[in-house]
Amino acid sequence: MSTRKIYLPIALIVSVLLALYLGFFAYGSADAVQIIKYGGYWVMLLTWGLLVLNLGIRLYQSKCWIGCGRRIHENWLPFAFVGLASVLLYVMQPTGYKITMDEPVLSATALRMHEYKEVMTTIRAHDIQGVFTQLDGYVDKRPYFHPFLLSLIHDFTGYRSSNTFLLNALLTPVFLGLLFVVGRMAWPRFGGYASVLLFMTVPLLAMNVNGGGFELLNLVMLLATALAGKIYLERTSTGTLNAFILLGLLLAQTRYESVLYVVAVGVVVAIGWWRARQIILSPVAVLAPLLLIPFPLQQIIFSDYQGLWQLKDGAEQPFMLGLIPANLGHAFNYFFNIGDDQQPNSLLLSALFVVSLGIALPLFVKGLRSIKKASVSTMVATPFIVIVSANFLLLMAYHWGQVDDIIATRIVLPFILLQVLTVVYVMGRLVRSDRFASASLLVVSIYVMAFTIPLCARSDFLRWVPDQHQVLWLQKQVVERKDQSVLWVTNKHLVALIERTPAIAALHAKTRKQQLDMHLQMGSYGEILFVYPMSVHPDEMSAEMRQTSLEADFDLEPLRVEKIGRNLYMCMSRLRSVKWLEGDARGLSIPDTEGIIDAEAKLQSYAQTLP
Repeated sequence: MSTRKIYLPIALIVSVLLALYLGFFAYGSADAVQIIKYGGYWVMLLTWGLLVLNLGIRLYQSKCWIGCGRRIHENWLPFAFVGLASVLLYVMQPTGYKITMDEPVLSATALRMHEYKEVMTTIRAHDIQGVFTQLDGYVDKRPYFHPFLLSLIHDFTGYRSSNTFLLNALLTPVFLGLLFVVGRMAWPRFGGYASVLLFMTVPLLAMNVNGGGFELLNLVMLLATALAGKIYLERTSTGTLNAFILLGLLLAQTRYESVLYVVAVGVVVAIGWWRARQIILSPVAVLAPLLLIPFPLQQIIFSDYQGLWQLKDGAEQPFMLGLIPANLGHAFNYFFNIGDDQQPNSLLLSALFVVSLGIALPLFVKGLRSIKKASVSTMVATPFIVIVSANFLLLMAYHWGQVDDIIATRIVLPFILLQVLTVVYVMGRLVRSDRFASASLLVVSIYVMAFTIPLCARSDFLRWVPDQHQVLWLQKQVVERKDQSVLWVTNKHLVALIERTPAIAALHAKTRKQQLDMHLQMGSYGEILFVYPMSVHPDEMSAEMRQTSLEADFDLEPLRVEKIGRNLYMCMSRLRSVKWLEGDARGLSIPDTEGIIDAEAKLQSYAQTLP
């Protein structure tokens, strides 16, 4: 046995043990915050760089790029179909933030990664000597592969808040192309078209294509990882192993529950070893456990800051078995909803899935009776199907697992992907006539045109979500005044921050009234504008309501009041002065920096006075 074959397994064992120790036992939440903040970006960059290098080497060695133009010409119809489907998805829903505040948080994290290479979400930013400067922040609970990719777009094209929508626009044809390839494997000739069309019957896809979230990236990584697993089993080598593992690592950092796919990746790797009759390892495989350390560190932070769970409706725990029956009822309401413009569902797909499931399960079990005779596709699909199903059951036990709630609906997208591929798999086994296959595609196309597109045209599915309207209204005001000297004070402050505009939270302003008053007197900003929602028009506020509103702490001059929903007004007011209440600290003075020579130290001293 060669030395390499001896030391790589030993190194892998050491790597796993070290990763477990560093990830779960070595650090408390305070240290974990610092490690993620300053080291998380570079771990992600290393993982991404290794993947790009590996794929580049494989592309060069295979010389598959030779004759690429000819192959595209010969297969122009699938390319044209994917392109047309992408364009149709772009126009089916308006472009903008869909899930607030999740999507603005991702954008704010990407801005921090772009400017400071720190994994952090800024909560306070100011203009310091005319330069937009991000100050305090926190390490967010969300996996940060999506913000990392978005930060790369900022790096190479310049910062624009709209880049978050550009990222999903670029991912759309990638997702549809991968879906086409997988669908064609399940049903040769027709499966690619059927898969894309069936998924397009679900308005939820169009919502995420035109949003700023990480759901579409999660679908892309799920399909890409599964395809890489198939290639690995067909052509087992260190090169295919590396690509598969690296894609799995990035998938694990895309959504919260996506880390479970690491189990599926491990199972497929083990199957590859069993088929090759040897353990195939590489330096990348040895490094992989260490590249996963940021995930358990984030969970340590998550566990110590229970507010990050956003528990609602009096829930004491985020996951409870008792929630499953009710959440299954909500799931049924989503999948089989009829005539309700609030649900971005596809009744056609749901009905076909139920019918197909009864046919697919016996076929699938039959294919697994002997692992030696099972196809490569079955070997790869099985562990991924198990994890998708497990994640759906986990969602049913989640306190916010009501998938007919539009805020939670997006989480069900991987299960919808499973539904699509199950239907296509069954159709590939049952449909033998080309004429019947063509008729089936025509029926699905008619459903898209007759039901999905009209539903998307008359609803954005967010009409009853107050936060959505507040965010869009605030974003409009910020963009209109972007060239002015304004400090925005609002609890939706991230919306202003991602436009690279100074902003602080209204709650933060209340705790730093001294600083706010000092800079109001100094004229540090042309205007300090408060934006806040009200359930009644400001002119109709009672004395009791005024005592609990911002007016108790600040003298505000109303500038604009707009009704944006039932019993919801958005108010924008200019700060005239700070009101001092009993117990408020007063008299903050400008720090003396005469003796400080270092310019950076002077700026830090000045920054401490900022609200």
